[in-house]
Amino acid sequence: MSTEANKALVQSYFDIMTSSGNVADLFADNISWWVPPGSGLSGTHEGKEAVLVFLSGGVDYYDQNSPMMVSIDHMIAEDDWVACEFTLQAKTARGKIYKNYYHFAFQFENGLIRHVKEYLDTHYAFETFKR
Repeated sequence: MSTEANKALVQSYFDIMTSSGNVADLFADNISWWVPPGSGLSGTHEGKEAVLVFLSGGVDYYDQNSPMMVSIDHMIAEDDWVACEFTLQAKTARGKIYKNYYHFAFQFENGLIRHVKEYLDTHYAFETFKR
């Protein structure tokens, strides 16, 4: 796929995610998703089923009746990689405003997302979401 097609797939991922859609069709069966240490969700999640379980584990942290907004600041693509810097803003399940800054590095294989490295302020996330 072209770098522009890969960037469009990243945009589709965020469009589906913020509309509570199903992102599974965008993932390769052998996808892996890495989250840095500092949260209960950290580690490497391997395979489509494990990644979907991981992603669904974060749903309860948010108020399901309030919109989740993703504002993409930059996307840079090279070969089969897209780097995406964005801001995520939402209301937590406990009523707090959550606004965190993220960087995802997406790798593609055969037109699907094969690998994601997720970077964020884990301390801020932990403090905001702690129960």
